[in-house]
Amino acid sequence: MKIKYSINELILISFISLFLIIPYNLQTIKNRFGFYYQEDLIFYNLIIFLSEILITFCTIFLSFLIINFNQKLLKIFLTILFFLSTVSFYILNKYGTIFDEVMIANSLSSIGHINEVIDYYLTFYLLFGAIIPSIFVAKINISNVKIKTKLLALFIVTACLGSCILIAKKETTKQIYTSYSPINYLGSFYKYFQRFHSTQDKVKTRIDLDKIYDFNYNKELENLNVVLILGESLRADHLHINGYKRQTTPNLEKIKNLLNYQVKASFNTTTPSITSILSHRTKADFIDIPPEKSIISVFKNLGFKTYWYSAQSSKEFGNGMLNIMARETDDYFFIDRIRTTLKSNQKVYDEHLLPFFYKILPNKGNKFIVLHSFGSHIRFNERSPEKFKIFRDECIGLASSCEKPLVINSYDNSVFYTDHFISSVISSLKDTNSILFYIADHGVFLGENNIYANGNSDQIDEKIHMVPMFIYMTDSVLKNKNYHKKFINAKSKIGTKNISHDNVFDSIMDCVAIKSNSLKLDLSLCKKYK
Repeated sequence: MKIKYSINELILISFISLFLIIPYNLQTIKNRFGFYYQEDLIFYNLIIFLSEILITFCTIFLSFLIINFNQKLLKIFLTILFFLSTVSFYILNKYGTIFDEVMIANSLSSIGHINEVIDYYLTFYLLFGAIIPSIFVAKINISNVKIKTKLLALFIVTACLGSCILIAKKETTKQIYTSYSPINYLGSFYKYFQRFHSTQDKVKTRIDLDKIYDFNYNKELENLNVVLILGESLRADHLHINGYKRQTTPNLEKIKNLLNYQVKASFNTTTPSITSILSHRTKADFIDIPPEKSIISVFKNLGFKTYWYSAQSSKEFGNGMLNIMARETDDYFFIDRIRTTLKSNQKVYDEHLLPFFYKILPNKGNKFIVLHSFGSHIRFNERSPEKFKIFRDECIGLASSCEKPLVINSYDNSVFYTDHFISSVISSLKDTNSILFYIADHGVFLGENNIYANGNSDQIDEKIHMVPMFIYMTDSVLKNKNYHKKFINAKSKIGTKNISHDNVFDSIMDCVAIKSNSLKLDLSLCKKYK
């Protein structure tokens, strides 16, 4: 069938460039316009805003102009962009998330869960954003222009791009290439291959610990649940159970069989701290990406079903060890999957991990379950639901922008909520064979020495980075003589000084009754004093 309509290649490229900018970036344009529309210097800010749009347009236009040496290649490229731009637009509207290199990595590694992160609305997005435009491009005949006209267009657009970059600030230009589709996700694919693809080679070389050491578990109990809650930014000195003036731990204080310790964090940031916690290495021989796999691989190879459920975002950790260790488990997810179960724009809290946890708990067999909470992460007011805000008023936003009493209120509310979360997990374990460990990754400065957040690495020895650790065993576990003996040993060490993250790996192994020639039993809390 003969094509009855055609269009000038420069007109088509201009139209497609505008089409890819305006509809697919409506939310971004709205946000950026709101950012620039301020009372002061409105005219100047609007010029900067328009320069953003022009830079985006010129970049896309030039790309199409260069690739237009082959019409079939151009049409294929445009079709791919329509589909990717639609998916990017869908994700931004549904989850408020930019389709960056970390999301690309998560999507590729979790392709089996794709049905859990999409809904029927995607069909409408694809129909109007990808399928119809692709059919239009496939049917149309593109008429070429003279080489002189093309060179003139190339010169004009390049000059426009250079002028806008000079007008715009450096930060503005950077924002363009991370915010506007399709430039952002094309750059993300490049970053993905830079960051993730190369790291995968290192990950593949990591070996199971049982290839180096012997591990034995006698299966003294059937259907044993080993639960490890990884806390976030929780200071031991803000727990009432540790003598804090405010009642922040009403539930934990009522739980029998709960052992409470104050522990020195090995590091002051999440990734190295949790890597250290789950590694058989101590701080003295710590490696950012250990050549050996974590404690998860030990449980997995001993026949435990392993899980990693996180209320945090995998994007926060790039392709770092948290994502690597999560992928060692049989089943893992981060905050993105939780959001699929909630209403649009509903805030995610740690308790939203519980339905997933409750679902797997009755499963038969031994299980090792990691629950990574959001705890008391920075922007403390966002970590607790309204009904748990018992200390008024709160600091809204970053702690450094508020008066210290408001910062303390918002932080203590997050601690109060953490008490609820931990006790909810423990409550669900009462009628099971379960051993639970809780350990926070690091503390946080709350204005001490005018410092907020985690502080510098040389401040790790401050009391601010003393964090809580709990060990809990259910009554059915304690009926076993061996476990009861270990519990008594651990209880005798309450109040012991110089306990740190270095003790966690060996304590978990020993308390669960796993034997190994790798264990440093002098570090185990469940080992009897000599």
